[in-house]
Amino acid sequence: MGAESSPKIVIVDESPIRAAILQERIKPILDLCVSRFNAFAKLQDELDRTKNALEERKVIDRAKGILMKLKGLTEEEAYVLMRSTAMREKKKIGEIAQSILTASELLK
Repeated sequence: MGAESSPKIVIVDESPIRAAILQERIKPILDLCVSRFNAFAKLQDELDRTKNALEERKVIDRAKGILMKLKGLTEEEAYVLMRSTAMREKKKIGEIAQSILTASELLK
């Protein structure tokens, strides 16, 4: 934020002294508002990433359950199978897990 320049506040129909005083009072308030907005945006982004990670985790757990049931694997073996498949196909493990869920739904 250091490289950014604050917008100039223009006061219309005021004496130059009054405009300078208003400028001094308003600039710190606006700077604080911008800072708070940026902090909030960062927190919102972190929350979105965390929610996505949790959803992906749920998909992976469901896919592990399907593999365990259909192939008689342990939880660790199911995860290793998905992980190795993801590496071999150069995909994320979440994508492999989603494919397993989709295939499972189609085969019901």
